[in-house]
Amino acid sequence: MEQTLESDSVGKWLGVTLESAEPVQLSMMIGEQHTNFYGTTHGGVVFSLADVAMSLAANAEVRAVAIDAHIVFQAASRPGDRLRVAVEQMSTSRRLGSYRATVDGPDGQIASFTGTCYRPPS
Repeated sequence: MEQTLESDSVGKWLGVTLESAEPVQLSMMIGEQHTNFYGTTHGGVVFSLADVAMSLAANAEVRAVAIDAHIVFQAASRPGDRLRVAVEQMSTSRRLGSYRATVDGPDGQIASFTGTCYRPPS
């Protein structure tokens, strides 16, 4: 899984670190380059962190690609904060997998993410 994360250009650009492979848990430190015009973490950065985590979880056993994702933002984070995301597999079938992730900042949960991945035939 570390090799897969190393080959993910977005994950590398964000500075994502693998904390655990089972269940998938990632973290990243928020810097000034990750902020919006309010000085808080850009929602696209939070989404990308959760998306990278879902991708790792979905591709742990088979090849999979995201076909749907949704995020709800509950709180803000700022430069200097370490964000952590944990992913759980909710269900899988031969062709689909659904996942739920929570993104936490230093003061608790900042976002809830859900996504569906397509598992094409080998």
